[in-house]
Amino acid sequence: SAIRRFHRNADTELRSLRQNIDYLVALEEEASSMDFQYLLGWLILIYVSLYPWCVTHESSLVMVGTGMLMTFIFYSLNTLTHEHENPFGDHGSDLNLPRS
Repeated sequence: SAIRRFHRNADTELRSLRQNIDYLVALEEEASSMDFQYLLGWLILIYVSLYPWCVTHESSLVMVGTGMLMTFIFYSLNTLTHEHENPFGDHGSDLNLPRS
């Protein structure tokens, strides 16, 4: 009957609305805590610091260049991931939801 169909459609719409709200709330939450970010920074520092002792067959000039390049790449990637952790913010590189 029409009343059952109305209730079924209303239940379907409410379920869809609840799922979409849960999805938006998950997007607003922080993906990683500050403790995890500090841990990751320290792990990068330890890895880059111990790298010269693990590779012994290179010249010192190559080791300095490799160490600086690795440091730059790892910390750049870390910074980029923090910047793009929330793609729906107010930064210039974020997604603009009202225009899409």
